[in-house]
Amino acid sequence: MELKLSPEDLDHIAELVAVKILERLPKADDGKLLTEQEAAAQFSVTVHTLRDARRRKVLECTRIGRFPRYSRAQLNAWLSGKGATE
Repeated sequence: MELKLSPEDLDHIAELVAVKILERLPKADDGKLLTEQEAAAQFSVTVHTLRDARRRKVLECTRIGRFPRYSRAQLNAWLSGKGATE
């Protein structure tokens, strides 16, 4: 069985997938700062990825003592620009 999709069908499928992905992202920035482990888990990236982005100065963080903390706004900004820069 062969499945044939028109460009319009593919556009519609891509839009549905994008909506589902965006629904999974945290929506509100409640002001709480996340640890590396919390940020990695909530945004489906590894701690190593966060550290690498921070080291390359493409991800901002807030430091409490020597420990980095991330706001949801910082992480959303980084992830929004991530695909365009890499």
